[in-house]
Amino acid sequence: MKNSSPKKGRSSPKREGRASPAKSRPSTSIMEDDPRENAELQHQMREMDAENEHVKNMLIGLNEKLTVFNDLKVDVENHKAMLQ
Repeated sequence: MKNSSPKKGRSSPKREGRASPAKSRPSTSIMEDDPRENAELQHQMREMDAENEHVKNMLIGLNEKLTVFNDLKVDVENHKAMLQ
């Protein structure tokens, strides 16, 4: 008779090859060098996010315009064919 083993999903994760959380943290001196620099970087990230959102919306709008244009082009071709 086999021994029942615990479910694999409940076993603790292996920590082989991992550094301890204390060792894997970045140096605090890098993070706390200049709070103004961090604020500036965060501001730049927000600006880039807003710009990316604007570009995304512009592409969606252009795609919709292209779809309408292609539909109109097909309609014109169909009407030309019916008239001939």
